[in-house]
Amino acid sequence: MRNILHWVSKAPRLLADLAEPAMARAVLDSLKLRLDGTAAAAESVRRKRRTLVNAANYAVDLKGCVKARSLLFAG
Repeated sequence: MRNILHWVSKAPRLLADLAEPAMARAVLDSLKLRLDGTAAAAESVRRKRRTLVNAANYAVDLKGCVKARSLLFAG
């Protein structure tokens, strides 16, 4: 859990920022890296992406933030 919180705190993004396709792509690309900057395993990338997409879905449901949907379809 500590690693997850550290990872999230390193590069916080506002949900509205993710409406920009370039920003959404950068966030998705960052999921491919481990904390030390080396490539992450494929399963780790899938798990991180699934978690991020679930969080975006939750934001859409909770706040009605339609712009967050761009993250769901980027990639």
